[in-house]
This record gives sequence, structure tokens and C-alpha cells, in this order.
Amino acid sequence: MNAIDQLRDEHQTVRTMLAVWRKIVGRMEKGGDVNISDIERLLGFMKGFVDHCHHQKEESYLFPALMVLGDRQIDEMVKVFTRDHARFHNLVQDLSRAMEGYKKGDERAKQKMLEALKDYIAVLSNHEAKETNVLFEIAENNLPEEVQKKMEKDFERVGLEHFGAGTPNQFHNMLEHLQQIYC
Repeated sequence: MNAIDQLRDEHQTVRTMLAVWRKIVGRMEKGGDVNISDIERLLGFMKGFVDHCHHQKEESYLFPALMVLGDRQIDEMVKVFTRDHARFHNLVQDLSRAMEGYKKGDERAKQKMLEALKDYIAVLSNHEAKETNVLFEIAENNLPEEVQKKMEKDFERVGLEHFGAGTPNQFHNMLEHLQQIYC
């Protein structure tokens, strides 16, 4: 699978995560029961897969390769996507803090969790769609083949650094399990 297709595939996984989060948020807003360990697992996915692995691939390899093209519009898009990544990271931290408070019985923390999740879902949904439908097309159509081949190798190395040999099956299995429970 080429580098851009890998990113597309990872975005599909992110869309699955967002669908599960939407259902969890809906349950929480209605006062329904949500297992805190499910929230912790999804938070682990957000930190490990999305924030550290996927965003690293984009920020360390895709974005710099696109910036070399010297196109002002592309440069501006990359800056926006990079700012979004920082925002996601901050929202994940907000969610982590709120969840710790919630586990200690702070009822206000539940509202903080919901606010962080709603913001994360809204911003990431829009971000993911723009990257998939615009930026990845630009990359596929404008990056030289040798650059894309090098990104494939770089992406493989990032995956190995984060997950060891093979793909992050534990995350995919966890998402499938949570999708069955909540969706």
C-alpha cells in the first residue's frame, strides 16, 4: 500500500473512532451508562494511534514534502492542519484531566469531558475530510514517485517505533469491539 493510501486507511480508522465517540457522547448526554474503561481505551487510541503515530507521519514526512513544492496555498493548508493537530493534542489533554476528575467523583468533570469530546469530534471530522479529499489528492498528484516511496519507508519505521512488527491490530480490534457495543 502506498503512503497516501496508508493515510487514507488510517483516516477510515479515525472515522470509526469518531462514530463510537458520537454514540458515547449521546449516551452520556442522556444519562446512559458508559463504561469508563471504554473511554480510557478510546483515549489511549487517541493518544497512541492518532496523536503520536498518524500525526507524526503527516507532520514529519507528508507536510514537509508538500512544503517543498513551493505552493503558497498548499503551505497555508499545511499550517492550518498543523495547528489543528496541536488543538487535538490539547483537547486530548483536557479530556484526560476531566476523566481523572470524573473517576474521582467530580460531577462537573463529566461536562468538561463532553465539551472536550464534542469539540474534538467536530474539529477532527472537518479536518479529516479536508485532508482526505483535498490534501491527499494534492500529494498523490504532485509529489514525485521517489518522494512517495521514501514516505512509505518512513511510515513503516514510524509504525514499528510505535507498535512493533505488523499493524496496530490491537487498536483495530478494540475499535471493532466498541463499535459493536455502542453503534
